[in-house]
Amino acid sequence: MAKISLVQNIKQTQKMALTPQLLKAIKLLELNNIDLDNYLEQEILENPLLEKINDEKKHQISTTNSIDNLPVKALEMVHMENFLTKYP
Repeated sequence: MAKISLVQNIKQTQKMALTPQLLKAIKLLELNNIDLDNYLEQEILENPLLEKINDEKKHQISTTNSIDNLPVKALEMVHMENFLTKYP
């Protein structure tokens, strides 16, 4: 008499793709303070959209809690985030 059997196998795998952004983040996390400071200075020189914020400017930014004191671009971002939250 023939024996009938059912066999079910499940295999689960997980892969992580190292994107260029992730590789850059890993590289930055490995830098010490001096190397990180040098890297940031070089990025500021190469990218005109970046600027170094001094301690006085940091204090002004951290003490600004009112939406009225935000620059126009920041207000646009706040409004966009509110829109996206409201209408996902």
